[in-house]
Amino acid sequence: MPPERAQVVLFRTATPDDSYTQLFSQRGYDATSIPALGERLLVDNLKHVVRTGAGPYEAAIVTSRRAADAWVLAVREVLEEGEGADGVGEGDSSWEPWSDLSVYCPGTAVPTTFDTASLPERYRFTDGPTAIHAAGLAPLLLAAPPRPHHTAPSRCGTANSGTTAQHRPYLVLTGDKTLPTLTDALAAAGREVVQVKSYETQAAAGLDREVEEVDKATKWVSVFSPSSAGYVLPLLEASGWALRNDDDELEEATTTRRVCVRVAAIGETTAGFLRREGFRVDAVASTPDAEGLVAAVCAADED
Repeated sequence: MPPERAQVVLFRTATPDDSYTQLFSQRGYDATSIPALGERLLVDNLKHVVRTGAGPYEAAIVTSRRAADAWVLAVREVLEEGEGADGVGEGDSSWEPWSDLSVYCPGTAVPTTFDTASLPERYRFTDGPTAIHAAGLAPLLLAAPPRPHHTAPSRCGTANSGTTAQHRPYLVLTGDKTLPTLTDALAAAGREVVQVKSYETQAAAGLDREVEEVDKATKWVSVFSPSSAGYVLPLLEASGWALRNDDDELEEATTTRRVCVRVAAIGETTAGFLRREGFRVDAVASTPDAEGLVAAVCAADED
């Protein structure tokens, strides 16, 4: 157990009844959340996709809550602008519902977003396999057989029934800083992907000031995505924290005013980014949730 309730700073937006704060507290830590990212949802990029229907695609891949939020808003706008009660013109038998498509995602944030959105059934993806991190979805996608073709006539008037089953392109909802690990793995296996940028990220307003005010007694900082880490860690360094793997810097930190702090990552994708950028990684959550992160931090402190 950490001595005298060690302080942890989580660079994320807290939620009501926040599970991270509660679980850390139960294990003897004081956790504080600081929003790291602001985002702009690119709803207009998705509305045409929503209207097109699931027909062209093999499966949907959604690896972040922000992309899921953008999809939900795009569907709602299509419904408001649509011809029929559910946004689809009456008698449009060629339109294939999105419920025909499985969605692949890591962790629980994306399924929770879709489950709580109360979208009409035909606009709700069917839950597909999940993995601990985005890269873990690749073998699941590659092992899945081709999706059966819709039996209704296509938009160009030909029937799809009887078509030899082949893997269609995967619909991937991305952000401006989404890493290509998963899409590269699919492309290397000869699969086609259609990427639609659904959000853009930026540093949260006032992040630099929040970082400057982090208590120098803090023992742990945790980052939750490569994009947030890209903003947060340079600001921490500029504020006097020692975050690098370099032994010389760690030695310097004991003789100067630079302050050592341990670094935790929410998953392997984020940890990989940190290592490539030369930052130290002291703990990695085995699952991208509060339970996984708290367990990783506690295990590192017990070593």
